[in-house]
Amino acid sequence: MKIDPGLNNLKELFPLDFTGEERENGQRLFLKNLALEAHRFYRGKI
Repeated sequence: MKIDPGLNNLKELFPLDFTGEERENGQRLFLKNLALEAHRFYRGKI
């Protein structure tokens, strides 16, 4: 499955046996790392 550019299907990308909490933690870590990488790429000029 591909990641939707709008991140609308992010919850669907995690394994089905993940609990709600595990899915939320995974989503939070993904978005945090995405934000850090975007900040690094644009050198803080977003």
